[in-house]
Amino acid sequence: MAGKPGRSLAARALLSLAALVVSAGIARADVIYLSSGGIVKGTIVKESERSITVKTQGGSLSIISRNDIEHIEKGESPQAIYQERLRKIAPGDAEGHYQLGLWLKNLNEKALARDEFKKTILLDPEHRLAREELGYVHDRDGRWLLPRTESDDAAAQAAAKAEEKAPELKLEPSGLSPELTQALAALAVRDQASRAQAFERLEKTSEEEAARLSAIVLGPFSKTREKVAQALAKVSGGAETVVAKVPSQGSSDAALADEIKAHLTTYVEKAVRPQVAAAVRQIEHEACADARRAGSVLRGYLPDFRSESAQKRREKAYTPWAQARDEAIKTIFDLKVYPDENHGKIGQSIVDEKVDTVRAAWALLDPQLARDSARWLTVAEADAKKMVAALDDARARFALAAAWLEAKGEKPPELEGPPALDEALARYRAGQFEGALALAPALAPYEKELLKRFRDLRALEWNEALPKAKLERGKQPTAEEREQVRVTNDYRVMMGRAALEIEPRIVESCRAHSQEMTKLGYFEHESPVPANKTAGDRLKNAGYEGSYAENISIAFEAPRATHLAWYNSAPHHRNILGADWVSMGAGKDVPHWTQEFGGAPGACKR
Repeated sequence: MAGKPGRSLAARALLSLAALVVSAGIARADVIYLSSGGIVKGTIVKESERSITVKTQGGSLSIISRNDIEHIEKGESPQAIYQERLRKIAPGDAEGHYQLGLWLKNLNEKALARDEFKKTILLDPEHRLAREELGYVHDRDGRWLLPRTESDDAAAQAAAKAEEKAPELKLEPSGLSPELTQALAALAVRDQASRAQAFERLEKTSEEEAARLSAIVLGPFSKTREKVAQALAKVSGGAETVVAKVPSQGSSDAALADEIKAHLTTYVEKAVRPQVAAAVRQIEHEACADARRAGSVLRGYLPDFRSESAQKRREKAYTPWAQARDEAIKTIFDLKVYPDENHGKIGQSIVDEKVDTVRAAWALLDPQLARDSARWLTVAEADAKKMVAALDDARARFALAAAWLEAKGEKPPELEGPPALDEALARYRAGQFEGALALAPALAPYEKELLKRFRDLRALEWNEALPKAKLERGKQPTAEEREQVRVTNDYRVMMGRAALEIEPRIVESCRAHSQEMTKLGYFEHESPVPANKTAGDRLKNAGYEGSYAENISIAFEAPRATHLAWYNSAPHHRNILGADWVSMGAGKDVPHWTQEFGGAPGACKR
């Protein structure tokens, strides 16, 4: 391409795209397809097993039996459905455009339906059904004609006059049509939605370029045909012969049509596709460069984070702890070594030895994790958001360009970005917690533990701030109950498990069970009150549903003493270290404690 399209050209292209979308005018609605072949559009306001009630676009209510319904497209925009179906139509698939036209006709979208029927006959001039939908009829010679009206005659006369004054059709200096040049310029836009539209427009324009020009050259107006042929001669070579053969009136013969199509093919192969591919590769190249640069936002905060000495120091602290943790967890969950019977007393000394080894190694690793997490917390939230936004934008542009090139048989390069840890912690600082945790599989072992530290800190901060929170459900934990959770979390984190957030609904369930055991004088997981029979029943009564486990204790009042009692009991110990828990609560009523763990996320969005 001779010159890079300016931003104003890109803006104009996008404005035209927006106008096209707006002009489509398909309103959002529920669409009910009837067994009879008809449809009803509107908003479903009531449903039952036997029928649905629809408020139609005219404002009236219709009750439709479910026996009369084939299927329902609920709440989805017909515009989105139309665009999705249009994207799935392969280039040159005349029947696909015809079927889409019928679908639009059923929706009473007549203008869009006619557009699809026109595309059909452009690709397949002898498509009888599409011709009939557009109102064509056969004359005595078997040619397709549209019934003429006075307005048609007037339009033909106006077109003839305009043809006499028709300006010369010129291609851009690059050898491309203005439409295709605009589509290429629109790729430079940064907005992701607009960029996706630009790629769709580019695909449509580049694929239809030859067909569009061919329709002009083979059309009824000789001067326009001659000027198009001259323009094509500049880029395809040897098309001067086409100019000489263009007749003064009427349609071209078959030989001339074939020759023109051959030159058009040359034009697309030599002028259109190479420049389009080059433009897309440039988009891809810039996206790769932007992805690499995105990571530089954080380098000023952590200049020596990945120094060789720092890496060795972390490895020296992490490896002994990881080995000891794995061995301890394996032992604790080994029912042969540490059985449920008699609270696992036969294996308790072995467990104690394994846990003591973990505790000694943790004393070296915990300060290292604290130092590294403190350094990462100095990263400004605004800078983290800036890095994430730049990286997401680069990847979105790369994905569009790569998909386009792959569809054309070209292999895209690899996209390089910042180190996975940088991205994960930047996303965490930017508030994208789930996105950060999703990157854990790409991290080295120590890096995973560092990311887990951030997730743990968030849960612990939630627990500390809970007394000031306004609760919609559940109970506020007392100071002793919060302390019991803190002691449990200290042990879980040391053993490599995630810290758990306090869930007020679980607190309500725990405290109610402890109070009931005191009041009714029993000590069991199962309540004699039918509505509270199991821990699951009690949690559900408090508004919490999900997987769970429960520990109960009697006689130990202090939170730590209660924890040690559960620690020295194999089944209770295993409950404390469950890997799937994300929430917990504790409830005390002298002399009883209840502790419950839950697998469903609570109020703290990690």
